[in-house]
Amino acid sequence: RAGRPYRQTAEPDEESDIQAQVGEKVWLTGEFTAYTPSEDETDADPWTNASGKRTKLGDIACPKVFAFGTKVEVKGVGIYECWDRMNQRYAEKPNFDIVFMEKTEAYDFGRRTLEYRIVDN
Repeated sequence: RAGRPYRQTAEPDEESDIQAQVGEKVWLTGEFTAYTPSEDETDADPWTNASGKRTKLGDIACPKVFAFGTKVEVKGVGIYECWDRMNQRYAEKPNFDIVFMEKTEAYDFGRRTLEYRIVDN
């Protein structure tokens, strides 16, 4: 699989497939959405993310195979740090959720299939 982007349709052992790609530092393909730190989108404590840190711009929710603090470069969008986790139903797929402070910005971002890679911390 070296050098090939992750395919959403791949099903055999997706978690180990993603983990192998993390170490390659090549451009991969993932599904990106946006959210705001609000109770209607998260939980009763929207300003505390899964790592226990305060939610801020530049944060991204990642699949559980990404360690907290991992930097993810999203091609054409920016570099984000993984301090939150995706909902369990997305936890083992290459799905990410970028933090925005304004709902209009999050809605405008929508859902996008984009390329990403892990960058050195």
